[in-house]
Amino acid sequence: EDNCEYIIELLSDRRVEANTGLSLGLIRMLKVISRKEVNRLALDYDGVTIIVSYLKTPRTKLIASEASNVVLNMCYEKENVNMFIDAEGALPLTELLKSEDEDIQCNSAGALQSLSYQEKGRIHLREIGVLPLVIPLLTHHSVKVRTRCVGVVHNMSSDIPSIPILRGGKASEPLVQMLSAP
Repeated sequence: EDNCEYIIELLSDRRVEANTGLSLGLIRMLKVISRKEVNRLALDYDGVTIIVSYLKTPRTKLIASEASNVVLNMCYEKENVNMFIDAEGALPLTELLKSEDEDIQCNSAGALQSLSYQEKGRIHLREIGVLPLVIPLLTHHSVKVRTRCVGVVHNMSSDIPSIPILRGGKASEPLVQMLSAP
């Protein structure tokens, strides 16, 4: 039996947070077990706030990247999207798109794709200005980053007020280019 509560409890300990190797290992464990629905459903608000804390002040690039993966997995559940937004996790996640690190960009975009699947997530992401950061990444050299950003744009396009932002940012141009590429 997986015990994500215990992992979250360990991650909440400042001594664990200070030990980057240990916290990274625990976040990776949480990433893996959060693939199971039963574990995603077991998350509560306090657990989500702990995950958000690792996004707000990641001690290493790997921690930021892996914490984004946890968010990607946990946000398959509507309630987790709501808790993540309430815990103010979307803005630090969005800020990770500005990283020079390709894995961080890819994983944060993947988490944003999960968030934007739910209506509340789309509304919140529009309000915090995610699209002006995602649209330029549609031409990123990495196929992985582009693919995740296409997913965000796809989900956000079902939010009617986001359509003028997508049009104004000329999101359709790189999308059409990708369709015509071999």
